[in-house]
Amino acid sequence: MTEEQKHVRRLEEQIEDLIARLKTSSDHAAALRRAEELNRRIVEAMPGGIVHVSAEGAILDANSEALRILGLSFDTLTRRYTSDFETETLREDGTPCPVEEYPVSQAIITGEPQPPTTIGVRHSGGAISWAVFRAIPIKDPESGAVTGAIVTFLDVTRERETIARLRQSEDHLASLIENFPHYFATIDSEYRILYVNRVDPSTTLEEVIGSSFFDYTTPDYSAAAREVLEDVFARGSVRTLEHMIMVKG
Repeated sequence: MTEEQKHVRRLEEQIEDLIARLKTSSDHAAALRRAEELNRRIVEAMPGGIVHVSAEGAILDANSEALRILGLSFDTLTRRYTSDFETETLREDGTPCPVEEYPVSQAIITGEPQPPTTIGVRHSGGAISWAVFRAIPIKDPESGAVTGAIVTFLDVTRERETIARLRQSEDHLASLIENFPHYFATIDSEYRILYVNRVDPSTTLEEVIGSSFFDYTTPDYSAAAREVLEDVFARGSVRTLEHMIMVKG
């Protein structure tokens, strides 16, 4: 092989090596794009909100569920810092929730994952979304320094609204029972009195609660009352009984 042929061969080998490197680089880039697309789809498919926050508190990215819960567009949200939410967030008891109490703030400060915290976010129209927030820090793999945090949150607005309605119903029912003109009581299967809406002036509520129902039953009515109550507890039936209450004095 002449020197010229050797030189051409070396050039061919260099070109082949360059092509192989370019192909490998292209394969890596394609694999990276596929991984990024997969991650994006996973984030969008998550049932809760996900937000990426920088170490300075700047909001860098968010999925569509996060936008819905927070009531903001992507452009508006990513122009914000976590501190911008301080005037819009509430604790569970309705008092203002300062930014220092946000799980994301604590994750960035401590470098540790933060437990779930329920926070309300007031929208511009006045509506409040309630969510359970968690946060985990993001750390530089080499230095270990905190570079940001990932915040996840689940919408619990409907659950809280349902609980509030149940409490209102319970309060309304309790008010009706307490103001019922007749005696209303609940007893357990051993005939102990668990609740009564009123007591005779000759006794006290403390004396009545926990005592036996038959302590207030006249002898003439005890047998009939016991028969009815045994049937109610055994079969879950609804029975009616005219009952005379015995009082002190």
